Amino acid sequence: PPSTGERGERLPSAPSAGERGGGLPYPAAPLGIVRDFVRHACQWAPDRGKFMGTVVIDPGNGVGSVFLDPLREEVPGARIEAIAAMIDGRFPSRPSNPGLPGALKALQAKVKELGAAFGAAFDGDADRLFMVDEKGQIVTGDELLAVIAATMLPNLKEKTKPVPLPELAPGQWWRRSLPTAASRFCARWARTR
Repeated sequence: PPSTGERGERLPSAPSAGERGGGLPYPAAPLGIVRDFVRHACQWAPDRGKFMGTVVIDPGNGVGSVFLDPLREEVPGARIEAIAAMIDGRFPSRPSNPGLPGALKALQAKVKELGAAFGAAFDGDADRLFMVDEKGQIVTGDELLAVIAATMLPNLKEKTKPVPLPELAPGQWWRRSLPTAASRFCARWARTR
């Protein structure tokens, strides 16, 4: 399904690799790299083909919008809805940093409105991800990292080597969440600085 903007207007799909046009001010060939990246990232979810729920993605008018169509291809049974999907470096929908207070309000509301399984918001250059659950509640960074660790650790071939866990700051969340996940899936883990 095509992406829609804030007011429900249809947004152009990203052109396929090697195609030019679509009003883009640059060649579309790099989008092949985006598809490859999304395909690789989705390998961590081998059961994605079974997922039939709704997900809301908020690229925040940033470059994360280029992931939408390839993600729909990789998770064909999902209904992937988008808000703030038109790339606009002025970030008219919300601040580029979705971690700022109030920046996830539109995502939270849309997740609740659609009864989505979860929502995900990228920052402007799509190198950080913030999430909300099916109730629109923010999933903290520690919870997200613990889930990632719980997903990756069982796949370690050599479980006898210690898993390094970086110390972020005294009293940080990881003192509980990450060691719990590591202990569940590994024989040993070690704190590092």
